[in-house]
Amino acid sequence: MSEKYEVIVEDGHLVITDEVADLLRRARMLDATIKSLSKDRDAIIKTMKDVMDKNGIDSFKSDIVNINRTATTMKEEVNIDKLKKDGLYEKYCYHVPSGGTLRVTYPKEKK
Repeated sequence: MSEKYEVIVEDGHLVITDEVADLLRRARMLDATIKSLSKDRDAIIKTMKDVMDKNGIDSFKSDIVNINRTATTMKEEVNIDKLKKDGLYEKYCYHVPSGGTLRVTYPKEKK
């Protein structure tokens, strides 16, 4: 990690530099823009999928994006509630460690 993004611990609390605070502010603005663009992109893709499904078009290629439609398939799922009811879930269920995560959220901006 670059030294300019130093995070310090003082009295058991994180302290960030001005550079880190600035970067996080810019990232917050970019995250909001990305969220908005992603919502618009998803709406466009859904419309394109609907049109492709309706017209039997399997692929679309342009200098911006390539889209390939795949057929609907079947997948297997396990009815966990039934397994629990029949007393089988606990017999075959085992636990494995999972790495922890760090969730970053932004408080609402004061207006």
